[in-house]
Amino acid sequence: MKISRVNIALLSLGLGLAGAAHAQEAAWPTKPVLLIMPYTAGGPADAILRAIAPDLQKRWGQPLVIDYKPGANEVLGAMEVAKAKPDGYTLLIATDATYALNPLLKTKLAFNPEKDFAPVSLMMRAPLLLVTSPQYPANTVKELVEYARKHPEKSSYASTGIGGSNHLAMSWFNKQNGIQSVHAPYNNLSLSLQDVAAGRVDMSLVVTGGARAFLEKKNVKPLAVSGSHRQPLIPDVPTFAEAGFKDYEASVYFGLAAPAGTPLAIRQRIAADIGALISAPEFQKKYLSIYGFDAVGSTPEAFAAFLQSDKAATIKRIEAAGVQPE
Repeated sequence: MKISRVNIALLSLGLGLAGAAHAQEAAWPTKPVLLIMPYTAGGPADAILRAIAPDLQKRWGQPLVIDYKPGANEVLGAMEVAKAKPDGYTLLIATDATYALNPLLKTKLAFNPEKDFAPVSLMMRAPLLLVTSPQYPANTVKELVEYARKHPEKSSYASTGIGGSNHLAMSWFNKQNGIQSVHAPYNNLSLSLQDVAAGRVDMSLVVTGGARAFLEKKNVKPLAVSGSHRQPLIPDVPTFAEAGFKDYEASVYFGLAAPAGTPLAIRQRIAADIGALISAPEFQKKYLSIYGFDAVGSTPEAFAAFLQSDKAATIKRIEAAGVQPE
């Protein structure tokens, strides 16, 4: 069989490009890595990423630069990363807002998370804690369910906004247990907890760390926490499973995404390095437990599988809450 000079040239070009791509992946990083934070400075994700940045720089030989792009429930930051070059030098902190809530609840969205992003790692998850006002006539989840069933629409719950994580989580809890209660949406977690503490609203589902000040002063009454284990901040508070509600699960998460087309080898390295740092017992105790987060540090493949199951669960919860896309 004769092989033309053109075919040889094309083959050589293909091998050359493949070799160059492999060399680029092996050499990564050769410049600073930009992390887009779709929030203002000072939140849990910001504090945790800043804590691991020095160790990442030691591993990578390049700094992790955090750039804040708050606004529109993560949309502004996500749009910037969606348009970035897929070379491993631009990353995004992403939650269910980017991957599920915005795509399902916004009729006009400038990006498609399934097409425009490549999963890097599910970094950490935070179980949700059910708290009530001190005067609410229930001291356990079973008592709460019994009271709410006997007094339909007499109980109320606070959330940080219609269609938000804790709104959907509480609506799902109500649906599972045959409860009818009144939703009181807020745009600020602290304000919502202040009203729960004062008895103006009866209950809420919140991240443990977000309610820490209220818990320490006993301004709210904790009944149960989601997840497989109790939280270090509130070791005396049972899980929902321990409280007799083993089928209930609700949490929030922080994941790491890259522009679609970012090489898997680079994403695997980022995931492995960050996972090793946040999973260290000392780091978890010092930086994660105070916010109510548990380290995960998954692979890109495991994060992709999680996103599929989480989206399916979110669709059910949106339907249960009766929230319509806008």
